[in-house]
Amino acid sequence: MNRRLMFAAATFLLLTTVAVGDDLAWRAGAAKVAITPTEHVWMAGYASRTRPAKEKLTDLWAKAVVLEDPNGHRAVVLTMDLVGIGRELSQQICVALQSQYGLEREQIAICCSHTHSGPVVGRNLAPLHYLLLDDRQRQAIDTWVATFQTQVVAVVGEAIDKLAPSELTWGSGTTSLAVNRRENPAADAPHRRTKGMLHGPRDYDVPVLAVRDAEHQITAVLFGYACHATTLNGYQWSGDYPGYAQMDLESQHPGCIALFFAGCGADQNPLPRGTEDLAVHYGRRLATAVDSVLLTTEMHPVEGPLRTTFANVDLPLDTLPTREDIELNLTSENRYEVARANLLLERLDQGVPLSQTYPYPVSAWSIGDDLQFVTLGGEVVVDYALRLKSELAGTQTWVAGYANDVMAYIPSRRVLAEGGYEGGEAMVYYGLPTVWSPEIENVIVNEVHRQVELVSTSPEPMIAGASESTPLIASITKQTLWRNRDNENQTWFHPRACMMPDEDGHPVAMMTLQPIGGSDYFGQVHSSISRDLGKTWSDPEPIAAFGREPIPGRADDLRAAVCDVVPQYDPISKSLLAMGHVVFYKGEYFARKEQLSRYPIYATCDQDGVWSPRKILQWDDPRTKNIYSNGCGQRVVLPNGDIAMSFTFGPEEVNRMASGVRASFDGELLKVEEVGPPIHNDKGRGLLEPSVTQFDGEFWITLRAEDNRGYVSVSDDGLNYDEKIAWAWDDGTPIDMSTTQQHWLTHSDGLFLVYTRKDDTNENVMRWRAPLWVAQVDTNKRCLIKATEQVVLPLVGDGVSDPNQVALMGNFHVTHASPDESWVTVGEWMPRDGYRGDVLLARIRWSKPNRLPLW
Repeated sequence: MNRRLMFAAATFLLLTTVAVGDDLAWRAGAAKVAITPTEHVWMAGYASRTRPAKEKLTDLWAKAVVLEDPNGHRAVVLTMDLVGIGRELSQQICVALQSQYGLEREQIAICCSHTHSGPVVGRNLAPLHYLLLDDRQRQAIDTWVATFQTQVVAVVGEAIDKLAPSELTWGSGTTSLAVNRRENPAADAPHRRTKGMLHGPRDYDVPVLAVRDAEHQITAVLFGYACHATTLNGYQWSGDYPGYAQMDLESQHPGCIALFFAGCGADQNPLPRGTEDLAVHYGRRLATAVDSVLLTTEMHPVEGPLRTTFANVDLPLDTLPTREDIELNLTSENRYEVARANLLLERLDQGVPLSQTYPYPVSAWSIGDDLQFVTLGGEVVVDYALRLKSELAGTQTWVAGYANDVMAYIPSRRVLAEGGYEGGEAMVYYGLPTVWSPEIENVIVNEVHRQVELVSTSPEPMIAGASESTPLIASITKQTLWRNRDNENQTWFHPRACMMPDEDGHPVAMMTLQPIGGSDYFGQVHSSISRDLGKTWSDPEPIAAFGREPIPGRADDLRAAVCDVVPQYDPISKSLLAMGHVVFYKGEYFARKEQLSRYPIYATCDQDGVWSPRKILQWDDPRTKNIYSNGCGQRVVLPNGDIAMSFTFGPEEVNRMASGVRASFDGELLKVEEVGPPIHNDKGRGLLEPSVTQFDGEFWITLRAEDNRGYVSVSDDGLNYDEKIAWAWDDGTPIDMSTTQQHWLTHSDGLFLVYTRKDDTNENVMRWRAPLWVAQVDTNKRCLIKATEQVVLPLVGDGVSDPNQVALMGNFHVTHASPDESWVTVGEWMPRDGYRGDVLLARIRWSKPNRLPLW
């Protein structure tokens, strides 16, 4: 997608080295001002209110902390007890701060607590509030906003005046008050919490930045949490639980100014809720978590410079409504739809067309060498924080939502596909014409990565992201998962892993694998789990759906089993799809002469770990009389939940074709929707075991063949592939690949192929199936770059004189395991020496983070 970045500015200073041990090398200052309306002003956040507020439980505050590094570079964090502010007001504040104090846009972070017990802030949430109020109420809002704007600019000046030598330290705590409101009905939340059965991703982290003066007294503490400030719903002003947390901290630390920023909590609520006692309780819990960091942990000193950057990125909307569509909403019984329609029509009448994109604010700061502070606009769901903290692991990363411009909910790809309030229904209240495009998650995440790399303080480019001359693959190491070289245990085969989130959003690896006792003699498919990124694995457990089952209509002992299973997590349905193909046995023996048509078999596993019965992926096509299969093949989950893959198929044993396939998937049913034109290779069995990936907006397919070659092709849509090309080196030399699968190793910044081939060490090894190699793909020439080739897993033994003692590694899989590494898993076996072998995992470590989603 073509994205136009509108840079406000980016400040990069040539910074001198900060002396180690200079605790007061920084300067900081903090100030606060009460912004509680003194007149009767309408409250923001809930549609159910019918009158303005007249009383207060607590004051509302705007607070500022100004940070200045040893080189004089400044930044200010402004926090506000408000539901949000819009783009226009944010810009006005920033212009004033630049004019009066010389602060550039990238030096300013405006963070709202998202309390629902504060005032309407101008035209923010206009169809929900401002557009439905009478002139007197609008005037009261406008008057308060003008006063507020003056106060905010002044409080930054006061914080600058208070700049003094300070020690900055950071740490992180936890508290578990947030509940994923999409996954847990409010009435059930207390019971589920008691039983430890809360569902859905959430972020319990409590980031803490402390400022201490020369006497080591805390003068300011900045902290955050990812949860809606919606404990209260009455008619009294209140900062809700974040306000009470700040009050508690300021009481515990006299002279301290406590500042709160909201994290990515758009789908998180404090449950139960509804009373002041609960708001006080939640505030105290949050304050206790902060105090625990301040008082009982070894906090990290901020050492190094401050660097800041900011940009508006064009965030794409889905299909825009026509004027006729909008006019139809004027007759809606939903008054908010009517208000939005009037707003949009007013713009059209003024000659302002609806925009296909929204200028979305993203900012990244590095506060010293070890802390990154990311601010995102809008009501951001928790998936973003979990993904960014995972992908930016290695440097402490804090992610704030509700920052700089609160223009709408910002759903992840998963939430957008699921729909519901955060997924699209709430857009009407903000006045945007339609829902977001499925592309927005990657647009935002990629922009964060770009900015984080810019503000890296490292003099070595590899730290923030490898330079172009630095190989993406930093290292490859081998791990043995199950041992059976001595033939004393079970030989496991077809080990294929995928990543999926646990209930807290942390990555869990699930591997399918099955015993093997000879060529095509497969036992029942099992599964194994790792919760520590593959360091340890559970004992394999059988998957009932993938055992041997009788054939309907057959009275003999012919049984249908399943092999070549590939698991993959679907983030939209939150289920795991495992697909292989059928294989037939009589008793314990492979029924070579009675193989019926091979066809895909799949089963699904839900969030509770319950597997469905097996199902057939139906494709009614006369060309599939002998076989159609995706066995062993990699698949791509598309933003709308569809799956792009490929079938190998044919009416006979020979000359099989391959086609791109698009299937729909709802978490239970997998259905073929579209099949592209076939790719042919009329040698032997034809084309086998196709694997598909997506890189740089294109679909890539690699194909096993029986003419001592492998083949590659590219498609714009995953259906219509170009003419296939035999794999070759970048100098044009063909690569000898003997009827063995190849799979993709995909990084956000480079495409690689894992494969076997002939060389001087393996000329007598069956189909040259050891060692395993990897090389980078030249995506322009569609070939492999010879200089990048290296061994993934080495050949063990003598492949020339004693090939029967060489373990074959031709059946393998590639897994994107984390931003830092990918895996190649393989089950060794020695078909001419007892079918023995180990299960191996090769860890491919990246020199820069892989920004592709884990699921």
